[in-house]
Amino acid sequence: MTSIRIERVADYAFVIACVAVVALVLQRQMPGLQTRPQLLGPGEIISTVPGVSFGAARRTALLVVNQSCKFCALSMPFYKQLSDRRKGGDTSFQFAAMSPQDDDETVKKYLAEHDVTVDRGLHLALTRVTDVGTPALLVVDSQGRVVASWLGLLSGAQQQEVDAALRSGG
Repeated sequence: MTSIRIERVADYAFVIACVAVVALVLQRQMPGLQTRPQLLGPGEIISTVPGVSFGAARRTALLVVNQSCKFCALSMPFYKQLSDRRKGGDTSFQFAAMSPQDDDETVKKYLAEHDVTVDRGLHLALTRVTDVGTPALLVVDSQGRVVASWLGLLSGAQQQEVDAALRSGG
């Protein structure tokens, strides 16, 4: 009877070890399973984004998109509202969009298909700004300091937070 229990425990231990080995191999072979960097938070500094001068406006809305991202497409009506504010003469912020996957023209074309116009659309290689998932939206002050940031499809309350962050700081 005891030998049966020992064999059963050994079998369970073997299965658990096999699952652990498979999980370890998958994690190393599939980078998407590894932990992504955290989205930059309030107070953190973005030293540079090529082609974007943070000092050109009181606030900069930095949008990180990917044309194959479902939530990016679902977020376009809100990004269009931001774009319409800029088109309507709101100079309190500039609007830039970037993608780690798409080149400059592809970014602008993708946004234009959704009637979203940005001051600058660019490809930006994977950095702490872009390697957090999409869509991501950061509001940055004229010194490059992150005022607020969001990841994913925004709720109505979060959209109001974006609006407040863009209007804050006189």
